[in-house]
Amino acid sequence: MLRLPPKMPEAEWLDVLPGVRVQFAPIGPKSFRAAQQACLTALNADAEDKEEASDEMSRELIRRGIMAWEGVGNAHGDPVAVTPEAVELFLSDPLAFAAACSVYTTPFFIRNAEGNGFAGSLDGTGAEATPASDTATSSATQDVWADVKDETMQQTPQTPASTDSTSVSPTKPKRSGT
Repeated sequence: MLRLPPKMPEAEWLDVLPGVRVQFAPIGPKSFRAAQQACLTALNADAEDKEEASDEMSRELIRRGIMAWEGVGNAHGDPVAVTPEAVELFLSDPLAFAAACSVYTTPFFIRNAEGNGFAGSLDGTGAEATPASDTATSSATQDVWADVKDETMQQTPQTPASTDSTSVSPTKPKRSGT
């Protein structure tokens, strides 16, 4: 079931890198179609390079999503306005690209892969998934583990019992054939 959000998504400021914030527009149908086209173009160029196709899709979503930024400057440290050229320079930096993917595109894809972020998933990872009868419904508390730790710490170390495989007493080798 497709569950609609309570209201239209709005642009949001996301921390991309230390000292760098970017205002991203919500990913809409036009941006998504353009990103799909960029992905297909990359696959047509090299059908084996799936990573590049995926990166092209993310780049296109980021290109279309950046509305404003703070903390992005030129070589002299002067603030740079959001322009197509500046966005391309931003995307050419591998750390900036990876960070933008992790805060903007990856959550979008994960949310949609899990049933658009509102539906429980069949494998039990969604917020509304019902736990099986033998599944814990809450995590263990620190007190439970503290008792186990205290018990373990109070035990005195014992030396292992000697066995044939751990015995250190030398044995005489048997003669073969006698």
